[in-house]
Amino acid sequence: MKFYKYILALSFALVILSCEENEPMLYDTNYNALNFKVADSLYVNYMFFPDDATSAVVKVNLKLMGQASPTERYYKIGEVADETTAEQGVHYETLKEQYAFPANTTEVDFELQLKRDESLRENTYRLMLHLIPGDDFKQGILDEQYFIINITDNLLVPPPFWERNYLHYYAGPYHWKKCKKYIEIAGVDAPNWYPDPYAAGDVYIKQTRKWFEENPTYDEDGNRLYFENR
Repeated sequence: MKFYKYILALSFALVILSCEENEPMLYDTNYNALNFKVADSLYVNYMFFPDDATSAVVKVNLKLMGQASPTERYYKIGEVADETTAEQGVHYETLKEQYAFPANTTEVDFELQLKRDESLRENTYRLMLHLIPGDDFKQGILDEQYFIINITDNLLVPPPFWERNYLHYYAGPYHWKKCKKYIEIAGVDAPNWYPDPYAAGDVYIKQTRKWFEENPTYDEDGNRLYFENR
């Protein structure tokens, strides 16, 4: 019985502590903070971009927790070094010291330019960003202070759309050259892509199969690739 009383008392204390920690954000009208208001990660694969694309711009929405201001304010974003493998200036542009948050608004898109570096052909790099408290904005909701961007430029591993569209059944053994050509023919523009209308998927399969029949293509060991089960 004493054990259950202890657990109850501990739970009650944690609730009180949680309320005290969040009280400034909930009740202080002068408390202003920013949060990432999107999914907590983004996957960028240049294989879904034109071959001549050298960069990509990602936009991450930030929302205000507090009152809109009649004057422009500024926020800071940095990388979490221990959780980041991407290199600043190589895989993404150098971060600014601060970014403008427009007047009379409650949200803004943080934009970051990514760079298409040769190292992405064989690796996937990770960039973890976090909001840094400053003079204009305090720390917001802890779970919404971080955002991850995964960057790559290869198809060594089948992207999600490959199996979700049953291409592992129709196209035979997976190879990145098959996937790349299908992306070009079908106009695939995202890892979780579906054809619209869905029946168009059959047409793209037939067109890709015909292309490999008419254009002999080989894997790294000299074996000819076919877009079908053989």
